[in-house]
Amino acid sequence: MAIQITNNKRTIDLIYSGNSDKYSIQKENITLEKSSDYVVIVDSGRVPAKEYKILYTDVIPLPASADEFYTTLLSYVNSKGANSSTIVTQAVTTVNVEVLAANEGTVGASFVNLSNKDAYILLGSGTASATNYTVKLVSNDGAVYEMPYNYSGAVNVVFSNTGTGNLVITKFSYAFI
Repeated sequence: MAIQITNNKRTIDLIYSGNSDKYSIQKENITLEKSSDYVVIVDSGRVPAKEYKILYTDVIPLPASADEFYTTLLSYVNSKGANSSTIVTQAVTTVNVEVLAANEGTVGASFVNLSNKDAYILLGSGTASATNYTVKLVSNDGAVYEMPYNYSGAVNVVFSNTGTGNLVITKFSYAFI
């Protein structure tokens, strides 16, 4: 049975492709043990503790050895996340612009319209327009939009007409360091 292992912010997920079972284990509850061909992941956050004995040849993508598999898992368990923010400004434009690319590390964003034209924001792929948008930020009053927490898809913007000013975007991210 093939197993995919995913390193997330606070968990490691085990996904079994044969039956689509998924187990998420909090990193702070994980201890690892290695034998010749196996790695045992112990989840001490459960009572009693749960053990997942995984043959390295069952892992997708296939590691070169049990040692490599163990080293990769150990790096996942020890990875620490860091929160950061980035400010992006988008000048008024009548052409659709992708202001934020899809990114799993994005945990939120704030948009402030400091222009003299309405801004149309589209969450998702596609072209933002006056008829295809998620939210409209009106001009001249510093309208604010808070993107939903943990939305990680693309964000597109277009303005109602040519003008002056900017849409100021503060992107909040979570990254592994």
